[in-house]
Amino acid sequence: MQMTQFTSGQSAVVGKPVIARAATKLHALAAAVWLSSSRRRQWRALMDLDDHLLRDIGITRSQAVEEATGAFRFFRS
Repeated sequence: MQMTQFTSGQSAVVGKPVIARAATKLHALAAAVWLSSSRRRQWRALMDLDDHLLRDIGITRSQAVEEATGAFRFFRS
């Protein structure tokens, strides 16, 4: 554990609860990055399918384009 000195002269112990909260936030951030990356790969793969394969999965080219470009536009690259 680490002692932290505040400007008022008080000190506090930075221990496991603080580390646990930081680890939880870091894990949530990593999960969000992974999810957006996964979605981006899926959208790109969808756009790479030809019309025959799109018909096989039951969607049209315009539906595929709408799906790939509509949601989460700020994650596109």
